Amino acid sequence: MTSSQVRAGFGISRDQIDGFARSIAHRLEAEIPAYARVPGSAIEQDLIDIEARNLELYLGALADERLPDQQELADLEVASGIRLRQGFPLEAVLRAGRLEAQAMWEIVVAHAPAESLARLATLTMQYLDLLNSVSERGYLHAREDMGRSLEEAIRLFLGRIVSGDFADDAEAEGEARLLGYDLSALRIGVVIEPGSLPSMARSVVDMRLADVVRDLRRRFPDSPAGLVDLGVVLAVPGTSADEVARILASTIGDGNDAAFHLTAGLGSPRAGAHGMMISLREARRARALGSLLEPQGQVHKYDELRLLDLFKQDTTTDSFVQEVLAPLLERDKRSRAHIVETLDAFFATGMVRKAAAAQLGIHPNSLDYRLKMIEVTLGYPVRSGNSAFKLQLALKLLPLTGAEALRTPRDHGPDG
Repeated sequence: MTSSQVRAGFGISRDQIDGFARSIAHRLEAEIPAYARVPGSAIEQDLIDIEARNLELYLGALADERLPDQQELADLEVASGIRLRQGFPLEAVLRAGRLEAQAMWEIVVAHAPAESLARLATLTMQYLDLLNSVSERGYLHAREDMGRSLEEAIRLFLGRIVSGDFADDAEAEGEARLLGYDLSALRIGVVIEPGSLPSMARSVVDMRLADVVRDLRRRFPDSPAGLVDLGVVLAVPGTSADEVARILASTIGDGNDAAFHLTAGLGSPRAGAHGMMISLREARRARALGSLLEPQGQVHKYDELRLLDLFKQDTTTDSFVQEVLAPLLERDKRSRAHIVETLDAFFATGMVRKAAAAQLGIHPNSLDYRLKMIEVTLGYPVRSGNSAFKLQLALKLLPLTGAEALRTPRDHGPDG
């Protein structure tokens, strides 16, 4: 057999395979509506190449009386993922597989000895079962990858909105459109965070918050939602916070775990990227202020707290927080040591060493090292009565001040 012939036999040459592949591709284009846009496009040659590879593997499997291994099928698995990215639904991809099977069997019937067809039919069924499995797996894996990529893009977008990182509204609105969101409509900013640092590892907290994000995306499908810093951020289309507050109360209040108590803040309805940033900052402020004024509350609306926002224009609070926490905030900013978060966890667990370490996901000895670092940085012990009260008050007021922007961004990976 020459190099121009397939190793599978049946006397089929490479040129014949290319011709058959082109015919199969044209058949898919004619019979499957989703493939009707393929002729003349850049996708067509890719489709023909994959049909040729599939046919070559199939004929080889029949000639050698063995099924191809996973390495040989890798190109076909990747091709199914490419079809997803090209916009083909899974139903169309699977239907294409059935039409390909019919066309390839017709080729075998025309070229193989008649007495071998029964045996070849059994091998064909086995090959097609394997091919369907590979195609579906490649498509679903690609869909999962795209979902993770989109989720990360939304999270980064929200983080940039919150921090005011876009050059202007046009840049932010352009990125929002790429993600499928229209910022011209009024949106209500929402921030959801644990009411107090729960007594569980940070990775567990993030997993629980990720469940909240998935639930919120189901309830508010037109709202960008994601994990940003210490909690969940989303922007819900609407002109009234009341209905959003009602849905949020049922969402974050579903759990019976007292150790994981969530509270939410809602901003005012605002339009545009800058308006969304303001609404999200109002939401964070509403949650922080509401937690101080109504500790048992679950959902806090900025419109209801606006008149009680006594600290809004008051530099006294900023000055106090800066005076108490500035050395720690600056050190966090330089070294990402998470010492403000460590101190917050230490006080939230009643200064119980093992509980604080467990909550932070670190060894108690690591906690001791961090606390020593904090005391060296501050120049005084953190456990003494006056010092502890002052530090705890400053930590409570931190979200209401400009110093919050200096806080170390939260990592979304294992704690180191």
